[in-house]
Amino acid sequence: MICVFHKWDGCKCTKCGKLRDEQHNWDLCKGKCVKCGKTCDVQHRWNNGCKCIDCGKERDEQHSWNFCKGECSICGKSCNINHKWDGCKCKKCGATRDENHEWDLCKVKCVKCGKKGNAQHNWNGLICSRCESIMTQKDIDKITDLTILADMLIKTEDIKPNPNYRDWCDTDKKNKSNSIAFTVMKRINDHDQNILANVAIKAKRMFIQDKAVEMLNDQEILSDVVRKSTHFGVIFDAIEKLTDQTVQQTILTDVSNNKKLCGYTRRNAAEKLKDRILARDVLYEIFNDCAKEVGEQIIHDTEDTELLNMIIKGTPKLHVVKTEHHKYDHRTGEYLGTDGFSTKQIDLRDVARRKLIELQGK
Repeated sequence: MICVFHKWDGCKCTKCGKLRDEQHNWDLCKGKCVKCGKTCDVQHRWNNGCKCIDCGKERDEQHSWNFCKGECSICGKSCNINHKWDGCKCKKCGATRDENHEWDLCKVKCVKCGKKGNAQHNWNGLICSRCESIMTQKDIDKITDLTILADMLIKTEDIKPNPNYRDWCDTDKKNKSNSIAFTVMKRINDHDQNILANVAIKAKRMFIQDKAVEMLNDQEILSDVVRKSTHFGVIFDAIEKLTDQTVQQTILTDVSNNKKLCGYTRRNAAEKLKDRILARDVLYEIFNDCAKEVGEQIIHDTEDTELLNMIIKGTPKLHVVKTEHHKYDHRTGEYLGTDGFSTKQIDLRDVARRKLIELQGK
């Protein structure tokens, strides 16, 4: 068939089949035109890789290595480069392995790969020492040994400071832990007050100390708490609950004479003694035994002129007072900062003299 007007499809007429040397449809990988068969130089399209995107032919260059799998992700050629492990997870490809996990032992899973484990909270009393979770009532109910419960109360510390909260700690968490502790103390108190007394003596948290003493009512146990405790609040809360005044006064005498206790505790015990002659002698002994701050407090609080005379006639009790000096602009009153320090030595006997003169002038 002879065409007057060819109908070209690239390099070939669709009517008569005539060829022309233009607009070829090259298969560059096979090196020829797919319509007319004309040959040309082979020109693969590698696309900056190791495999021709037209025909699939491979070359040993410009591989796309997956270093973790140790092979080219395009052609599959192997190599000897391995994972770069950060614990159980590869930093390069994100692959995981079942070793070197970084456990969150409280959430019971690996923080890197999410694998679940069998570890649990590290309880320090009622609070986990790692995440500060609080033991639930359900967990508490599983424990039947009261001495174990008491030991947990003793070990329970205050919630750690958190600067993100206005009152410096998580109040909700603190209240929740106090509520659980109170429930445990009631349970112990219903069965054995001796165990609860041990909690009052040894507990670290003040709330637990106070509530334990508040629940106690056995007079012998309360007396024992006073003798064994070193906490000011526990001692005096227990003393206040002693109904036998003779026993109470005996205990107060023991406390005021106990040199292992701090001076303020001894002073407060002596102040409660009804035998004022005994109280005077004990306070004078405390004045001589303890730091100057306790001595100043004894002088400040007493109205016993005989005690003041004993102090005045006694040995010197000296201490150094350090005073900071401030500068001001006398015209404007503006504060200009500090102007150094000065020190002077004070004898508490002089403080006692001034207090005696004050009492005599009333």
